[in-house]
Amino acid sequence: MEVKSLKRTITIKTVFVCCTILLILWFLNEAGTFSDHVSSVSDYTCPDIKDEPSPNNEVKIPEPPFTIVTGASGNHFCAVHAWLYRTYTAVNLAFSNAARPRVIVYNLGLSPWQISMLNSLQSAGVFTELRTFNYSKYPDFWLLANSRGQYAWKPGIVGEVAKDYPGIILWLDAGTLVRTSMLQNIEKRLEENKGFMSPTSSGSFFRWTHRGVFEYFNVPIPKELKSIHNCNGAAFAIDTRTAGKILTDFVDCALHKECIAPPGSSRKNHRQDQALLTYIAAREGYFCNETTESFGVLTHKDRACAESIVRFETLNFVPWQIAEEEREAVRSYKRENRKAGEWWDIVWEAIP
Repeated sequence: MEVKSLKRTITIKTVFVCCTILLILWFLNEAGTFSDHVSSVSDYTCPDIKDEPSPNNEVKIPEPPFTIVTGASGNHFCAVHAWLYRTYTAVNLAFSNAARPRVIVYNLGLSPWQISMLNSLQSAGVFTELRTFNYSKYPDFWLLANSRGQYAWKPGIVGEVAKDYPGIILWLDAGTLVRTSMLQNIEKRLEENKGFMSPTSSGSFFRWTHRGVFEYFNVPIPKELKSIHNCNGAAFAIDTRTAGKILTDFVDCALHKECIAPPGSSRKNHRQDQALLTYIAAREGYFCNETTESFGVLTHKDRACAESIVRFETLNFVPWQIAEEEREAVRSYKRENRKAGEWWDIVWEAIP
């Protein structure tokens, strides 16, 4: 008994030292002072310390305080894999002694080996739930083959999640990484912002909104909104209990191509989901004036995905397993989607 107790004491002390060091590294990174040779704290994680429950005591799992959701198709699998590691790390650090948010990933068109890997990551506790998006429930123009589905599936996904888990929902694109501080303060900040917030995106509202949007809503061009900032479709948070009308109108618009992608619009003059989110929020008196930095996210981090995956697994563990025959499918995928650099050569080659 004394030996077992001593071993546990040593383990706890070791983990405590590990977590203390990693927290220091994390906050240095958050402040932008972490050394240049480490690209992201998504390479690190702290292990949990959990006492084994007594067999006579029922363990009650606390209700998650909010939901984080993303989605990806096959060509963005590297990005979503790296996103999961970063989000897992951020959640661990932000909620080490508290109920943790649920993390949902939507399958927008993944291959069998990618689904196997995600199922394995889910079983390892890296995220909460994997869902397959049911395109048959929605208009045909939502299919990714049709101009990326006009990004209408994004409000559709958030709408689905809101039905199952009303309350706070944080949407992040697979290339958008979240900071610990954002997760720790999301409830307070949403309360201060009356239930909705999103960072700015480049360009003005008029620059990236086709006039057909106003024709759809049968309103004159709102000149008072000419110079407002675009909201950012890559990251937005909403509390459906206080700002539910924004989401309801957003989803309703996405169901009509004339609304989210009016005739004559394209990526050269219109930003589908982003444009409509900005307009619908502005109608309700919400404006997006925060930078991505102050909001607490890093956008467009897709390119470093392979490096992030390899670093995390090298310094921690490999939380996935796939069948040997699936490894050939992985290598075929890597050949077809060839990217430059040593990281792409070694990503997904680890043996758990």
